[in-house]
Amino acid sequence: MEELSEGFWLTLLSMFMGGGAEPAPQASPPGASATYLVQQLSYADTWSMVFIIEQAYERAGISVNDTLVWEEQAFDQIVNWYSPDNETITISALPLDDEIASYWDNWSAALTGSRWDWNAFFVDETEARDMARFNQFVLAAHEYGHALTYRFDPNHLSRHDHAINCREYSADRLAAGLLEEFAAEDEDFARWRQRYAALAEAINAHIGKRERYDDVRFEALENDCAILAVDQPTAETMAPYASAFFVRWQALLNEDLPPLAELYQTYLEPHWRDRLIPGVALARAVDFVDMVYSDFSTPYMDGDVLVRRFANFTAGGELRLIEVGSLEDDEGIRLTARYGLGEGKQKTVIEDLRVPLERDETLFFDIMAALPIGSERFILASADLWNSSNGVLLFEFSRTNNGWTHKVHSPLPGVQDAETRLIHAGDGKAYLDLYSYVEPLSGWHRFELDLETMTATVLGALPDTRYRFVGNLSDGRHVLVSHDEPMVLVADEDGRPYRIAGNGLQGFKDSDDPLDAEFATIDASVVLEDRIRILDYDPKATQYSIRDILLK
Repeated sequence: MEELSEGFWLTLLSMFMGGGAEPAPQASPPGASATYLVQQLSYADTWSMVFIIEQAYERAGISVNDTLVWEEQAFDQIVNWYSPDNETITISALPLDDEIASYWDNWSAALTGSRWDWNAFFVDETEARDMARFNQFVLAAHEYGHALTYRFDPNHLSRHDHAINCREYSADRLAAGLLEEFAAEDEDFARWRQRYAALAEAINAHIGKRERYDDVRFEALENDCAILAVDQPTAETMAPYASAFFVRWQALLNEDLPPLAELYQTYLEPHWRDRLIPGVALARAVDFVDMVYSDFSTPYMDGDVLVRRFANFTAGGELRLIEVGSLEDDEGIRLTARYGLGEGKQKTVIEDLRVPLERDETLFFDIMAALPIGSERFILASADLWNSSNGVLLFEFSRTNNGWTHKVHSPLPGVQDAETRLIHAGDGKAYLDLYSYVEPLSGWHRFELDLETMTATVLGALPDTRYRFVGNLSDGRHVLVSHDEPMVLVADEDGRPYRIAGNGLQGFKDSDDPLDAEFATIDASVVLEDRIRILDYDPKATQYSIRDILLK
C-alpha cells in the first residue's frame, strides 16, 4: 500500500472540519504552491490536487465555498462536471502509472475515433504520464471555474442567452489564470502548460472535420463568447464539445492573462456586487455559540415509518429537536413523536396518534412545521398541498405529572394550508403563517396564535418576498433570512430589505464586519432581546453550528 501523502491528510482534515465555526488560517499552506502541486501529481494524489486548487483561488483573495463537495469517478471517464443544484464537482481520478496507456487510448477513441496516435505525440512514457495527470488537473480547475462563476454570477447563463460556449469560456478563463500563475512558480509546471497548447492542437486536428471547430482568437472570445455555437453534449457526442474546449484553450494559453485576483475583480465581483442587497450597520458582531455534531437534515426509517427531524429554537434560544414519524394506513395517518435537546436522546412522546382522514385527504397531508415552547411543550402544524383537508391541524403536546398528553386543534377550518410556518411572537403568542394557492386568499397570510387558548386571529396578507420571516425586532421591524443566499436581513416600514449579517455567499467565515461574514444554510432562527440566533447547517460535514448576530 502506498504511503498516503501529506496533502491527503490535510484534505481529509478539512473535510471533517468543514462545519467548524473557527475561521481558516490565513497563512498559505504547502498546498497553495505550484511546486507542491507538481509533487502531488507525481503521486497521482487526486485529493491533494483538489485541495491545492481551492487553496490557490483562496490565496488570490477569492471567497471559496466551504460546503462544496468533490466526488471522484474512475480515471477513464472523460466527462467531468459541476452541478450547481447540489454544489458538487465530479472529477475523474488521476491515472496511475499502469493506467496511462488506457487513459490516452480512451481519449483518442472517444474524441477522434482513434485517429490521434498519442504514442507518436509524446516524447516518451514519462511525458505521456505527466500530461495525462496535467490534463486531469486542467479539467478539475475548469470545473472549479464553473463553481466560482455560479457562486458570484449565477445569472451568467441567462445574460448570454444560455449559450453553452459562454458558460464554458467563463470557467476556462479562470482555470487558465490559475495555470499561468502556477507556471510562473515552477519550471515543470511551466513546461507542461506550454506542452498542453500543443496537445490541444494535436487532438483537435484529428477530430472529424464536421465535428471540429477552427481556431479562434482570444479577442474574439472576449468580444463575443457565443462565437462558437456549441451544443450540450451526451456521452456519444463529446467530439464537437471537446473541439470547442481545445480551441478555447489554445486561445487562452497564447494570451498573457491578468493575475487571478484581477480576473475575479473584472469578471466575477461586479456581478456579485450588483445583486447584493444593501447593508446597514445594525449588528456589531457575529458570535460563535456552539457546535452541534448531529445531522438533523436527513430523514430515517424506523421500521416502516419515515421519521423527519425538525430542529428549532425555543423563544429563549434553546435548541430543541422534534422527530416526527408518519405512516399512512386504512384509517388515515398514524403519527409518532419524540422530543428533546438538540443533542442527545429524544424522549418518545407518543407512539400511535391517529389522525382520522379520508383516503384522498391522506395523499398530501404532511407535518410541515414544529415549534418548541419549552422543555415540556411543543406544537406541530400540518399542511396539505392540494387542499384536500379541512384546514390546518395543530398538534399540541404537553408534559404533565402523569406524562405526556396531546390535543388536536383546528383553529382555521376551511383555510387552505399548502405550506405552514410557526414563528415565536412573544407574550404567549406565535405567528401561524399559511400559504394558499386558492383565490382570493392566494399567497402567504398571517394569523396570530394564542398559545394558551390555541385560537387564531387573522392579521392579514404578507408581502411577496423571497425571504423568510423569522420574527420582529423590538421596534417592530421584520427580521428575515435567506436560505439560498445565506444572510440575515431586516425590512423597513415599506418592506424594503436590508442586510445586517452575511454577504449572500455560502461558507463558514467570520469577519470583524458582520456584513462580510458567511453562513452555509440557515435552517432555524429566533429573535432574542439583543441578538438573532441562527442554526447554520454544513451539508459537507453534516453538522450544525449555532451563531449569534449581536445587535448594536
